[in-house]
Amino acid sequence: MKEVNKKPVWLWLVLCLPLVFIAYFVISLSEGDIDPASVSEVDVVAPDGESFTFSEGEDVPFYVNVYLEGDPLTGPVRDIEDEKPMEVVIKQKNVDTAFELYAEANTNGCFFKNKDGNYFSVPQTFALQLLQREECAYVYGKAGYTLPTLSFKTGDEESAVLPESYTWQYKDIAGTAVEDVKTQTASEKQTFPFYSDVGFALSFSVPPTEHTVTFYDENGSALNISDPSSLLFTNDTHLRAVVEAKWDESANYAGGSASYDFDLLYDVLPEIIRSSDTAKAGDVVCIGFRHLSENESISLSTQLITSELKLNYGEDGSAFALIPVSTENEAGTYTLLFTVGSIEKPIDITVTKDAAKFDTATMDPEKYNSYLKPDYREKLASLLASLENSDTEQMITSGSRFSKPTDGSVLYDFGDDLLINGVAEGYTVEGVEYRTDSAGSVRAAQRGVVVYAGEDEVYGNMIIVDHGCGILSRYCGLGTLGKAVGDTVQDGEIIGTPGVSGLVYTENSAKISTLHFSVTVCGIPVNPNTLFANGITIAS
Repeated sequence: MKEVNKKPVWLWLVLCLPLVFIAYFVISLSEGDIDPASVSEVDVVAPDGESFTFSEGEDVPFYVNVYLEGDPLTGPVRDIEDEKPMEVVIKQKNVDTAFELYAEANTNGCFFKNKDGNYFSVPQTFALQLLQREECAYVYGKAGYTLPTLSFKTGDEESAVLPESYTWQYKDIAGTAVEDVKTQTASEKQTFPFYSDVGFALSFSVPPTEHTVTFYDENGSALNISDPSSLLFTNDTHLRAVVEAKWDESANYAGGSASYDFDLLYDVLPEIIRSSDTAKAGDVVCIGFRHLSENESISLSTQLITSELKLNYGEDGSAFALIPVSTENEAGTYTLLFTVGSIEKPIDITVTKDAAKFDTATMDPEKYNSYLKPDYREKLASLLASLENSDTEQMITSGSRFSKPTDGSVLYDFGDDLLINGVAEGYTVEGVEYRTDSAGSVRAAQRGVVVYAGEDEVYGNMIIVDHGCGILSRYCGLGTLGKAVGDTVQDGEIIGTPGVSGLVYTENSAKISTLHFSVTVCGIPVNPNTLFANGITIAS
């Protein structure tokens, strides 16, 4: 019998070993391990966004060894929920290895997290080197080794004052003096406001060995005071402050100096005046503002149904806003919470409301059905909004009464609820409906500029006059138009004649000559009768 040739088992093992190592190498690389010979570069992004790329010298082996020599941890050595890490990517030919490195200004506080979420400590030898590297300079700023901060504090607010120039050296983990080049300097003059009844304080995070503070008035003359909040001004006043500070050497820094140059605004507290603390639905309340700083924002929060806040500015740090009280408001007291800059000012307004008045009327059914369509009402509101020109000159003066636009008698008054043509849809009069004499005239109720003169699909021949401050008066159902867009009209000047155009009333199926007159303030209909009696009071 022929003997079968059998190779020794050990020979098979020897032949298979290279395949085992290759498989292990591939698996290891796919799991993120590093083959030092295949590393081409290391990319680092510091928490402050500065990026570094290393491709030669000792930098590449350093980060490779940090990763390979890390000791496993059960978790992070401190709370890192709000801490941003260094992003490190070790680039290889086949696969990159990325990890997050958390550094702290002591060798026991440096660790990293790999892509699998496992934590490893950085051995102290490598941690000591890491904390002396340029990309770790942010650590010393976070630990307070860089230039101390100067804060401006007023009330509950605190702002950082940036130095105009400085020189500063801190000591790194090895005790070597390092030049601080990370501290931000002021690119333009800073301005800090403060109020007379609040004052302010300047505070350093580390008290300087010595420092001086000099204040200057608007003319550049030095003031012989230590705290300008002790001064009282009747108007907003600009001051200037110059701070010179010096620090001697200490445990964490080699010392340095800094110069600060910034402006102060003595901001007189804003004052709010109201024309009245009571109003009827359909009235206009004027709110005046005094002692406003340049570009000081004003906002309004309220449950009162009114328009968006629109401000009219004066040249003396004042402003006013007209607050129309919609007829949709129920009777009661409403709080208007104004925020002026950072100051909140609440004002209470008590609103009363007349009992509803009901009546019946007849109109051209076709025109009335067109009026009831939502798209028409939206179109009319859009037209009125487009005609409110914030650049229009203020044509009225405080307390100037509006004139009645016609000699005709009142047919239906502001706020009347009318049942039209006996159908369920109601019509609330948003102005005053006058019975007119077709041989008479229609006059401007106050001085203004004509911003619309034409035929409306529902209201017929119509003229709209802009009186400034968001106030529009509307004259509808005219027979003829006597003015054109752009014309300036005076109080009482004839602008047209009465007629029977558009949405007019009928008696015994015959159209009667009427004038629909209404006034809106910032888009909200208001009671013309109040304007006839009192005008608009402008608080100042």
